[in-house]
Amino acid sequence: MKRLGLKHFRYYLLAKNSEKDENLPQLASKKMRPTKSNDPVKNDTDMVQDYSVQEPSVSGIQIPLIPQPDKPFNDLQVGYEEEVCTTLVPTPVVVEYLPDLDYFELQSTSEMHETSTTDDLLAVAAEDSGIVQFGSLPPNDMILDATLPDVHEITVHRGFVCRDLIAFFSHDQSNNSKFEIKMLKEDGTQEIAEDNGGVMRDALSEFWDTFYLQYTEGNSYKVSVIRHDMTGTQWRAVAKVIKMGYGQEGVFPIKLAPSFMQQAIFGQCNDSEVIDSFLKFVPMIDKVVFETSLKDFSSVSEEIVDVLDQYDVKTLMNEKNIHKIVGEIAHKELIQKPMFVADSFHKVLQNTQLVGEEMALIYSKLLPSPKKVLNALIFPKDMSQDEMKLSSYVKKLVREMDQYQYLELFLRFCTGSDLMTK
Repeated sequence: MKRLGLKHFRYYLLAKNSEKDENLPQLASKKMRPTKSNDPVKNDTDMVQDYSVQEPSVSGIQIPLIPQPDKPFNDLQVGYEEEVCTTLVPTPVVVEYLPDLDYFELQSTSEMHETSTTDDLLAVAAEDSGIVQFGSLPPNDMILDATLPDVHEITVHRGFVCRDLIAFFSHDQSNNSKFEIKMLKEDGTQEIAEDNGGVMRDALSEFWDTFYLQYTEGNSYKVSVIRHDMTGTQWRAVAKVIKMGYGQEGVFPIKLAPSFMQQAIFGQCNDSEVIDSFLKFVPMIDKVVFETSLKDFSSVSEEIVDVLDQYDVKTLMNEKNIHKIVGEIAHKELIQKPMFVADSFHKVLQNTQLVGEEMALIYSKLLPSPKKVLNALIFPKDMSQDEMKLSSYVKKLVREMDQYQYLELFLRFCTGSDLMTK
């Protein structure tokens, strides 16, 4: 089945009438016990025993030769409980193997005349041995592997990738695990590119750039915000993009706060990490005040009051409860406010093969740095003088990219993704 790449397949058996060809071996006289077509054959001996003709074997499957009684019967589903002298079937029989049933379904070839020809009958009976032999298989490039996933093409428009992907996955109910992108330019013509991974990574990079801008809030780390035009269906579509992008190309939205993603994937977050995520979520000026207040509350006691008013804090703060209050604010901003989005994500991502420890590794590995990019650069061993000079310029350029945004642009230009996916 794996070699043919089909759900089920048919063999065409052709044998000659023994009255016209005496060289063909005769089958022994045996009783046939009545059987029904809806019951699988439980034992080979219940149907045919001790034939003088060797039964053929195809890929480990024993196919018994079908006896033909002297007294004709119209229905192959019913046998006769009497002594009959059987011979080989004079007409071809279609043997269809059904993987889900463990038995062979027999059909008359008269039903196949509309789609089959004489050339389709590949099996012949060997006159000397009586073994059924089959014709050769198609060329290797024509044999499909049934285990390979179906590839589904997604058409998106440059500049509107986020909208198109959300619309596609909002209606896609298939279980495809492999997708390819067909990118259209602004004038509607297709970009000249074959998606071997690079087009998909480029589309995912544009998707997340737009998503961060229009569907989230925050500084270094972001969380999703509720919008009137985003229902549960659309948020689940975003989760499908996360699942597809990470499973297929290793792209993960590392700008979404880790605490929020833990809640979305596992249904709970690590409380010890909420404050760390929150400090990267708030504006830089608020981050400085919060960090200072946690270390020395008295030094920023006046500034912290103004900052906490922006988060509707109702409790009087002091040196003893400041850590507890900041943790509560962080939980409200990162978990409680986007809970509807997290629940929608969870319905899709709850079976994602991730654990808490791997979550931190994902963020760490995908975040680019000059050192990581330099280690990823590969140059030919044998280079000319000009090539060596050019490679040194490239390395110098990467070393001077201290800001994260420049590394993103460089990586996207080289790989299609602004993350260290490869």
